Parts: sequence; structure tokens; C-alpha cells
Amino acid sequence: MTKPPLLNLLNLLNLVNLTTSSTSQSYNPVMQLLLLFLLLGDVLHLRSGGKVEGKVTEEGDSYVVQTASGTIRIKKEDVERIEKKDFVVPAAAKEKPLRLADSYSHPFFAFKLYLPAKWSRGENHRTAKCSFYGPKDQFYTPRLDLHIDRTTDDAATRAVKFKEAFKKQYKGVTFLRESAASSRGTEGCTFVAEFNDGDVPTHALWGFFVSGDRSFTLGFTVTKAWSDRYVPALESSMKSLRLYPEPKATVAEKQEFDKVWKAGGEASRKGDTDGAAAAFRRCVELLPDFPEAHAALAVALLKKNDWTGAEPAFRRAIELDPDDFTTNFNFGVMALRYDKLALAVTHLEKASAIDPTSEPALTNLGVALISRNDAKRAAEVLTKAVTADPESPPAHYNLGYAHEKLGDLKKAETEYRETLKLDKDHAAAKEALVRIKK
Repeated sequence: MTKPPLLNLLNLLNLVNLTTSSTSQSYNPVMQLLLLFLLLGDVLHLRSGGKVEGKVTEEGDSYVVQTASGTIRIKKEDVERIEKKDFVVPAAAKEKPLRLADSYSHPFFAFKLYLPAKWSRGENHRTAKCSFYGPKDQFYTPRLDLHIDRTTDDAATRAVKFKEAFKKQYKGVTFLRESAASSRGTEGCTFVAEFNDGDVPTHALWGFFVSGDRSFTLGFTVTKAWSDRYVPALESSMKSLRLYPEPKATVAEKQEFDKVWKAGGEASRKGDTDGAAAAFRRCVELLPDFPEAHAALAVALLKKNDWTGAEPAFRRAIELDPDDFTTNFNFGVMALRYDKLALAVTHLEKASAIDPTSEPALTNLGVALISRNDAKRAAEVLTKAVTADPESPPAHYNLGYAHEKLGDLKKAETEYRETLKLDKDHAAAKEALVRIKK
């Protein structure tokens, strides 16, 4: 049996970014009207360069577009032209829902947040301490803002005060749902509100988190038609927020940390494992309570095949932040690579519990269980992996191997053949089919 390759999800380039970028900004329309057609049309070409397709009707100074995702209202001044074509109601969007995949940590604001795939920090919006942007989606770029303040209130009190102010600012406010959240001594809550921003039905998602005298407020706003696409993932993102102790570092130490951390990331990108390990070891000395520094050191040492040094670095990172998916996953995969099977199962189980939809975590956990001769439980776990990602060759192959170990050759053959549908060059699946036919 071939184990899946080492899956390193720790993205050193995305952990700390203390500089701002202007590459991801919200769209600011050019105030000019260049319409080629009036009244009805089926493709609106926006001045931002995007387009929206659907059934178009005119209402005052706006166009109302019936799309597969719902109804969208767009100001005429934001439209360059309307392309008329035979109208067909678009099929419902078949895009996969957004999933959390990328993490962002800040050593001096002392927090970590998981974001949907391809989201990243960009230019701060107005008074936000950090703003995170997703990929451009038709006519706008989604943005999540983080504000940090000092407070004597708890999270629930801050939420109540904010909701009262919110109702005074907007018309027709309805609070759809509210839920509590907590992690590592951080108490918090999130709520979703529906209101009218002008004539546009809008949803706002807010999260409030308090640790000590620090208050973290996360905010995201989207038109109601697009709410189902973004709100579930971003609500999970908010609940992934974890706060670390504020670093007791001087300005000079923070400046050195920033410099050395970036040097470590650059060395890692260039394959300079010695340089990366030295840089991240210095980061640990400068900010010993920042778990990401220990995790980065562990990965750097792992790339040097230094298990002896990497293991305690991983353990310290997890001691500081037990509920981090990436660190538990990387530690579990590393342990699997070095045949530390009990350790691998422990941390891959933890990673799978943190994110039950992670196919890589489930697949690697299944491999660890097979390696421990627990094929029955491995088959259960790998079935979940296949459900999480039906297009994963490693998940199907290892599920086939678990069935083979259990003596169910018919199910094994099914999974091996599915593996080859997804990867026609999968050598292990080809060998397995020959083996079970003997």
C-alpha cells in the first residue's frame, strides 16, 4: 500500500503580513453612463469589467436582474451596456460552497483566523485594523473587516449595544439568528441581520469576541441574493477566531521579529532549510507565546528531516493553541511519515474533529488506522473522506485497500476502479486490481 504524500497545509507566506496591499479593493464605479440598449436585456456589462446575466427589468434609476442566485438591484450608473439575447432562466449555480482553507495570523494583534480559500489580507478599509478580501465575484469584491478596541464589556453586552445602534441606523432591521462562540478563553457571539440599504435587501453578519480588555469585532455585508453563498463560510470563519496573549515585546523586538519572520519565509520558499530554521528559531525567542512561530519552526525542521527537533516544536505550538487545525494536521501527517502511529492517530483525529469535512485529514487518519491494523474503523473514516471529496484518488484508493483488508473484494474493486477513473495513471490501484483478481 502506498501512503498519501505528506500534505503540508502550513502556508508560511500567509501567516503574517504586516504590510498592506492595494491589489484587493472594493469596486469604486466610474460615474458615467454608456448604454447601448434600453429597457430589457439579458447581460449587463458593468463598468467594473464584470457582467451579470439574467432577466432585466428597469425600476427608476436601477436595473433589477433575476439571476440563478436570486434578484440583484444594480444602479444604472454602474452599467456600461446591456447585451440583448434570447432569455433563458439560468440554471441554479452549481459552484461548491465556500470552505475555510487559508489562515491568517498576526503576532502583535495576537490572533489567528481561518478564511475561505483564496481570501487574503489586503488594504485596510477605513478604520479597520485588518481587512480581508475574497476573489472578485461578478460585480464586486467581498470584504471582511476586523476592528480591535479596548473594552470593559463582555461580548454579549457589546453585541446588544451594537444591535441597538444598528436598528437606529437602518430601516426594517430583522435579526435572523444569533449564536454563541468561544475558544481558548475567548467568549463571543455572532448574529445575522436583514435590513434595507436604500432599496436593496441586505444581510449583515457580525461577530463579537472579547478576551480580557480586548474586543474584536468582525463585520461582513452582502446583498440578500448572495447571502447563501458567503454567510455560512464567513460565519464559520468568525467562529475560528482565536486570541493569544498580547506579546510583551519592545518596539525594537517587534521590528526584529517582522524582519526575521519574513526572512524565514523567503528562505523557506528558496529551499534554504537551514536559513529558515535559524530564522524561525529566532522568532520563537522573540515571541515565545506566539504558536505560529513554533509551528513554522517545526515545519522548517521537518523539511530538514529533523524529527528530534520538530516534535517538541509541534508540541509547544499545540500546547499554546490546542484547537488549531493546521498544526494538528501537520503534526499528525509528520508522525505518520515517521511511523509514530499512535501519535499520528491522536492528532489526525483532533484535526478531523476540528474540521469534519477535511478530506486530507480523514484520508491520512484512515491510512494511520490501516497501518495500525484497524481496517474496520479505517473503512468508516475513509468513507467519510470519500463523501467529503468524491474526486479524491487517495481517498478512494485507501478505502479500497481497507475493504481489501476486510476481505470485501467486491467493494475493494469498486473503489480501485473509481480511483483509476479519477487518475488513470494510479500505479497502486492498477497493481491492486491485478492482486485481487488472482
